Amino acid sequence: MSTSRADSSASVTFTDEGAVALDELATLLTANCSKTPEGIVGVLDEVMHTHLDDLAASLDTIAARHPPRRHSGISPGSSSS
Repeated sequence: MSTSRADSSASVTFTDEGAVALDELATLLTANCSKTPEGIVGVLDEVMHTHLDDLAASLDTIAARHPPRRHSGISPGSSSS
């Protein structure tokens, strides 16, 4: 198994469902956080040292609990009239 760091120009875009899963994962990770600077550092340290595959698996598990949303097919800024 190999890992590599992305360069500073890399970006990640989440779908709406992915953003919901990411928010839920963040809520789970911070549930026992003391909401202090030290507690936040602890959560960030945990995330930083967790293998990316494990984080992705957690997001997949959370996302699987939420049914996919149906998209209207209307793009932002377009008119339906």
